[in-house]
Amino acid sequence: MEEDWGKMLSMQNMFSHLKYIRVHGFDGCENEVKLLEYLLKTAPGLLSMTVTSRKTFLKSKQWDKCTEKLHSLPRAASNAIILIT
Repeated sequence: MEEDWGKMLSMQNMFSHLKYIRVHGFDGCENEVKLLEYLLKTAPGLLSMTVTSRKTFLKSKQWDKCTEKLHSLPRAASNAIILIT
């Protein structure tokens, strides 16, 4: 919910010790992308993020655009690896 995003964003150090993120069933919706963007920005210790997409999304026209966007998102951990499958 929109109201909850403000609360989440105010907790800047909440994910400071997060090392690994695994996402299953990703379909590229706006809220999913916003969440991943937030996690990348607020996890300075992140080593890797693995995003596994739904098969239907892999075959969609949005796939290339979305993966490009995810790879270009700013990161608190400059050496964090993003693997999208």
